[in-house]
Amino acid sequence: MRTLNALPAARVLEVGVGTGIALPHYKRDHRVTGIDLSPDMLRIAEKRVRTKNLVNVDAILEMDAGNLSFADHAFDVAVAMFVMSVVPDPARVLNEMYRVVKPGGKIVTVNHFRADAGLRARFERWLSRYGSKLGWHPEFSIDAVLGHPGMALIEQRNLRRSASTRS
Repeated sequence: MRTLNALPAARVLEVGVGTGIALPHYKRDHRVTGIDLSPDMLRIAEKRVRTKNLVNVDAILEMDAGNLSFADHAFDVAVAMFVMSVVPDPARVLNEMYRVVKPGGKIVTVNHFRADAGLRARFERWLSRYGSKLGWHPEFSIDAVLGHPGMALIEQRNLRRSASTRS
């Protein structure tokens, strides 16, 4: 969230907003629209917006991340937190995010990416056989989101879970 909040005031699309856990953490001058496929999760997000008086949240919408109904270049920033490894076609979602972000805008992905070696890599390879039952792909490669034409990697870092993200 620090990366997003360091940006100047922006129209932000949060892809896979879920229950809206991150919504209270956006700085107030960002105008946020959240989308998700789950109406049950969206109801929780809408309640969070009301109870926390998040006046900077413009909309919470039911929408497929791989088929966004927004106009081209409608947002300054698109963010997908822990979404890419759970969607059936991450390349399509990334293409849609790219389409709706203005030229020169930012796309931020936060995700679990597979380890290339070691015990974690072996465990992820073993666990991947259960990916369809788990609803996510533990073997998800960072290469799936890098190398998109017109995009450049600006920063890559490992994140640790912090108390501020546990809501």
